Amino acid sequence: MSKSPTTTITVAIAGGGPSGLTLGRHLGREAPECFEVTIFERGAKDRDQGAGWDVSAEAQASLQRAGVNPQVYQCPGSDNMRFYKAGESDPLTVLRLPPYLERLGVKKAYLGLDECNLETERSKIINALVESLPPSTTVLYDTVISEATQDSEGKMELLGRDGSSLGKFDVVVDASGVSSRLRRTRFTEDADSYYTGKCLLRSTMDNPRKTCSAEISSKLSGTTGFYGPSSDGLGTEEVMLQRFGVHSPKYTLSLTISIQDPQRLVDQLKFEGIHGSTNDPEALQRVKDYVDKRLAAFPSGYREMFDGISSAHVTRVKMHPSYEEAMKSTTPGSDELPFLSIGDALHALPPWSGMSGNYSLQDANDLATALIEEHQKGDWSSESIAIKFRELEKDFSLRTEDRRKEVAWTMDDKDYMSSTPIKDFAMVGRITNKPWSWKDPLQVIAGFMRFVTFLNRFDNYGVGVL
Repeated sequence: MSKSPTTTITVAIAGGGPSGLTLGRHLGREAPECFEVTIFERGAKDRDQGAGWDVSAEAQASLQRAGVNPQVYQCPGSDNMRFYKAGESDPLTVLRLPPYLERLGVKKAYLGLDECNLETERSKIINALVESLPPSTTVLYDTVISEATQDSEGKMELLGRDGSSLGKFDVVVDASGVSSRLRRTRFTEDADSYYTGKCLLRSTMDNPRKTCSAEISSKLSGTTGFYGPSSDGLGTEEVMLQRFGVHSPKYTLSLTISIQDPQRLVDQLKFEGIHGSTNDPEALQRVKDYVDKRLAAFPSGYREMFDGISSAHVTRVKMHPSYEEAMKSTTPGSDELPFLSIGDALHALPPWSGMSGNYSLQDANDLATALIEEHQKGDWSSESIAIKFRELEKDFSLRTEDRRKEVAWTMDDKDYMSSTPIKDFAMVGRITNKPWSWKDPLQVIAGFMRFVTFLNRFDNYGVGVL
C-alpha cells in the first residue's frame, strides 16, 4: 500500500521513558512535517524515575541530537567505581582513570575504562526530553496498551486495558521495557523475558553523607560496592550504592538477592499490591528489619545504611533470550507488521550489564534515522516499513549479543556469591561467577583490575574526590 511523499507517517510509541521520548524528539525535531507522534505512557506524569545513569558516549550523542545536553546533568568526578570488603580501609578494586595520568594525555580507552562515565540523573533527562517535545508529539500518561492489531489497510490499531481503541497508526514502536505487553505482537510466549534467579532490593537514600557513618560516607564514589559475609558465613553479600547526578546528594542503595522464587521476597516484605517504589513507613521498616537479618554478619555500621532510606522497591531481574532463540518463536504473520520493539522491550539485560539503557538510546537514534530516510524515499508503505523494521530488529539485537553472553556468566546455577565465604571472595570471581584459578584464561581480567587499582594508589584511590 503506497503513500505519497507528502503523507505524514503517524507513529505510536509505547513507553514514555528515555528511549521512547528520544525517538519522539528526533522525529519531531528533524522532520515535524513528516511525522505525527503519540507517546503512550502507562505511568503517571509525576512518577518517580530517579536513579543514576552511567550514560555511554553513543547514548550521549543520541541525547545531544535530541537537543538535550547530558553534561548539564552529570556529576563531576563520578566516573569511577570502587569496591571494598566491608570493614577494610583499602578497596579491593578501583576502576578509575587517575587525574595524574589524564594530565599526561592518557585516555580512558587506553586502560579499558571507556565505559566508566559520569553519573547522570535519569529523571532529569526524562524531564528535559518532555519539555523539548514539539507540538507534533503528544504524550498520554496513565494509558495502558493491551494489544496491537493490523487492519485490512495496513494500519496498526492499539487497544487499551478495557479493549477500547486508542487509535490507528502507520507505525507502532514498543519502548515499554522488559515487561512489555506488546512483545507478543512479534514473539510468542517462548521468547518472553525470563527471571535470572536474582532480585534487587533497591532503595533511595536522600543524603548518605549525612546518614551513614564517616567510614562509609568517605568511601562513596560514582558507584561503590561493599562485600561482606552472609548471615550463615558460607557466602558473600553485595551492597551497591550509585550516585544520582549533579546537584543531587541522592544515591540508589541496592542489595543483590539470589532467590529462585521472587514472590517469596515480595511476600516477606509484604509488598504485594505495591507497584513501583513505596515510601510507606511500615514498608520501609520491614525492609530495614529484613536487611538487619540478612547483613547480620557485616561489621557494625553497614546495616545502618538502610536506616536512611526514603523509598524502596523489589526488582525482579530479567533478560531476554538471544536473537537466534527469539527468532524461533515469532508470532505467525508478524514479519509483515510495521511494528518494532526497541531497548528493554527487545533485548533486556540485567542492570549489572551497565549498558541496557544505553543500548535503548542507540536503538532510538538509529530507528529515527531509518524512519526519516524511509519517508524521504517518497514511496513508503506499511510493507516497506515492515521490511526495514525486520532489518533493524536483527541489528539492534545482535549488537547486544556480546554483552548478553558476558552477563550470562552470572546466571550459573552454582552461584559464586552464595557459595564463597568472604575470606575467599575476589572481584574477578564476582564477574565470572566461578572461583579464581591461575590456570583460568580469564586471569587477564584479574590482572587488568589489579593494574588499574595499583595506578590509583598514588592518589589514595580517589577517596574524597566526590
